[in-house]
Amino acid sequence: MASRFGPEHESAGGAGQSGWALLLLGYPHKGMVCAEKMRLITAYAAITERFAIAVAKLRLTTTEEFNKAFAASEAARAECAKARRAMQKHRDQHCC
Repeated sequence: MASRFGPEHESAGGAGQSGWALLLLGYPHKGMVCAEKMRLITAYAAITERFAIAVAKLRLTTTEEFNKAFAASEAARAECAKARRAMQKHRDQHCC
């Protein structure tokens, strides 16, 4: 049975097992996702969505609307960079 994560995550073992299950059981220190990492990923995903929306608003027609949208997109871009650095720092410190 194919894993929902793709064939590279299928187990060699058999029916119903995914590579994740074997990875987590075999190597608990490599492959488990800690709660802090999940929080950082969730925050990053939300921030990147806000950034995408802010960038889409750059299509507005008036100069005033564009200037406001550009400022908002720059702020969102900075938030994205900050969130990405937080994820990288966590990964570097915790190896997860």
